[in-house]
Amino acid sequence: RKRMTDNTIFLGNLPFDVSEQEVRDYAEDGSSSIKGVRLVRDRTTQRFKGYAFIEFDDQIMAKKFVKSKFGTQLRGRPVRVREMLETRGRPPSG
Repeated sequence: RKRMTDNTIFLGNLPFDVSEQEVRDYAEDGSSSIKGVRLVRDRTTQRFKGYAFIEFDDQIMAKKFVKSKFGTQLRGRPVRVREMLETRGRPPSG
């Protein structure tokens, strides 16, 4: 497991057939502040679980992202966007 940082954002309720590039495109605003995107997959089946983590270069960019994406959608699905600090290292339930 990769250790979460203060620069890591949780994205939930993503379409199950979304690609890493699609998540990256959703997240980027023309800047290169994204260090990485990780789609979470089931260990056994390797099927995408519907949530991902995005790591930014710094915490300021991560906070800007959360504010700018609050209430947005990806392919008609409302995306849950949370800072990892709020979740103590675990994706929020619900």
